[in-house]
Amino acid sequence: MSSTYEKIKDDFLIKYKRDIVPLLESLEKDRQEALKKHGKKPKTATVIVSIPFVFAGLIILLISVFPSLGESGKTMMILMSLCVISFIALPFIFLFCPFKFLSRLGGKIKFETKAENELMPIVCSCFGNLKWNTKTNTLEYYEKELKRIEHLESKVKLLPKHESCAFYTPFSGVWNDIAFNISKASFLLSDSVRLMQVIIEMTFYKKFKSHTVVTMDTKKHLSPAKHLQHTELEDVVFEKKFDVFTNDPIEARYLITTAFMERLNNISKVFQGDLYSCAFLDNKFYIALNIHEQFFNIVNINKPLVKNMEIFNLFNQIISIYKLIDYFKKNTTSNDLSINN
Repeated sequence: MSSTYEKIKDDFLIKYKRDIVPLLESLEKDRQEALKKHGKKPKTATVIVSIPFVFAGLIILLISVFPSLGESGKTMMILMSLCVISFIALPFIFLFCPFKFLSRLGGKIKFETKAENELMPIVCSCFGNLKWNTKTNTLEYYEKELKRIEHLESKVKLLPKHESCAFYTPFSGVWNDIAFNISKASFLLSDSVRLMQVIIEMTFYKKFKSHTVVTMDTKKHLSPAKHLQHTELEDVVFEKKFDVFTNDPIEARYLITTAFMERLNNISKVFQGDLYSCAFLDNKFYIALNIHEQFFNIVNINKPLVKNMEIFNLFNQIISIYKLIDYFKKNTTSNDLSINN
């Protein structure tokens, strides 16, 4: 099987040099042009805003140098400085700056969207059936993702408790006849903390017998659902880090093996995240990883595109998913999806 991954890597490097590098060089020129147009603060605006504040500063300096002005004189000069700032600087700041900010934001979004739409189909072609989803702003897509969130939260018991959630699925693919999706979620928790996660979903042809959820160790072993009971495994090291909840302890022990956890840890490592939870339910396997905010940010107008390491990170992430899928395929019996030791 390792020869298969080596071939994918060799093919990827060939396509990277032949197709991706020339495109990155072209997009880098576009990025620099976009920065010239939208990325720099105009010097004229800086001068206009600075003049009233300089004038007000001179007035305050005069007050301190000439104490003989008296209280009424000082008050008058302070009022003059405030008038200058109020009627010249502040209107300019409140009217011009938001317009300029929106212009820069619009330029950033326009460039990054254009670059991603040109780049990602070529990158995805290096992985066979991997697809980059561009239809994320339609009502149909929103309703579909909303149903997925409700399912992951209420039935799978995979997601954290949250006040609100933004969820989208940039990647979907097929490897070894197993379909998978990679989603990114942003949760606003009850304590106003923002949590970013990657959700990986794999769809198999046969169903798992049990509903099994693995979470970080909760100390008190609080179950995510009434029908799931805490189950201890023989691996002492695992027990210190994770909790297993299931309605079928026998299958759970077959599913959660040392070999399985090694592959799960590999996914966490290459995704630069921490395992939050994973779950087996019906014919699907789910993984939720806590990640940093800039994840999946393949194109960033503020970063050079040549020698883009995010593309190589994506390669390692996709391969880690392929390896886990192959592990499941190799250890699947003819009767069910229980994992053999």
